Amino acid sequence: FNWGYDPFHYTAPEGSYSTNPDGPTRIVEFREMVQSVNGSGMRVVMDVVYNHTAASGQGEKSVLDKIVPGYYHRLDDRGRVANSTCCANTASEHAMFEKLMIDSLVTWAVEYKVDAFRFDLMGHHMVSNMLNIRAALDELTLAEDGVDGSAIYLYGEGWDFGEVANNARGVNATQLNLAGTGIGTFSDRLRDAVRGGGCCPDGVGLFAQGFGNGLYTDPNSYDGRPAADQRNELLLYTDQIRVEMAGNLATYEFVDRNGNLVNGAGVPYGGSPAGYTLDPQEDITYVSKHDNQTLYDINAYGLPADTPLSERIRAQALGLSTVMYGQGVPFFHAGVDLLRSKSLDRDSYNSGDWFNRLDFTYQSNN
Repeated sequence: FNWGYDPFHYTAPEGSYSTNPDGPTRIVEFREMVQSVNGSGMRVVMDVVYNHTAASGQGEKSVLDKIVPGYYHRLDDRGRVANSTCCANTASEHAMFEKLMIDSLVTWAVEYKVDAFRFDLMGHHMVSNMLNIRAALDELTLAEDGVDGSAIYLYGEGWDFGEVANNARGVNATQLNLAGTGIGTFSDRLRDAVRGGGCCPDGVGLFAQGFGNGLYTDPNSYDGRPAADQRNELLLYTDQIRVEMAGNLATYEFVDRNGNLVNGAGVPYGGSPAGYTLDPQEDITYVSKHDNQTLYDINAYGLPADTPLSERIRAQALGLSTVMYGQGVPFFHAGVDLLRSKSLDRDSYNSGDWFNRLDFTYQSNN
């Protein structure tokens, strides 16, 4: 369940997933998998992790540093490889690393017929990288390449942190910077407004409530604020949800909680605007994914302890409805329709079967 985030060779299918890791079997089976999924009426999205490698320098699994030392990885002001991704950060602002990304993605598109790409920590790449990737894919045609590259969707995590934050190494591919490009970013606005809290709460913060689990309307014992304060926060969350359900458009106009005519960019979200897209396809809207608590688990924290199962199910449906009925691109965490629980584990990449399995017999909510 480690998600395959230890990149060794970006353009080789993972051998451990094939029936025979030696020779061409992994290639053939990957192609057959994509063909089968497409044949069932679904498309295949590949999670790509170009923002880091598992090793650098002279490490056993280091590749790029052994080709041109110090070029393919991003260095800090002391000459050390930056590791804000928790691994060895790559330097996509360098021309040949961008070429590596483009060549790799074109290969996955042409030779394996991947339909869309999801970029891990996309904010560690540059907007120019993403636009050049878009242009390279757009050049692919059915007649010449066997694929319509313009139909390939691109999206990713537009978080702004680390050594690239605030455009420190160039205009990086973050939520606000990608407006108008047609490239999607995960929006934390709806997630936080529905669930309460932020991306990674701990301690008492885990019990923060939002629109979907009882803020003001059914407060739990951990929120000791006056009712008026809870109500004001709920009304702000409601405005943020309205913007998100309109595709998170910066230009979407409506009458806000205070009776004022505002647009999406005029609704606050922390120190940023709530609305930041110029096209709904730039908005990946969600309430749970792999590195947050499942929706059921965060509601287990947020809802009052004596909430009956029937009401927990209704809270689950309410949260999901804000994703389903919005104008953005809906993103659903696997098992969310089964009330999936991971036993309160937030980030279960190394937690094993008990936490990660899905029970399709419907006898439990694993």
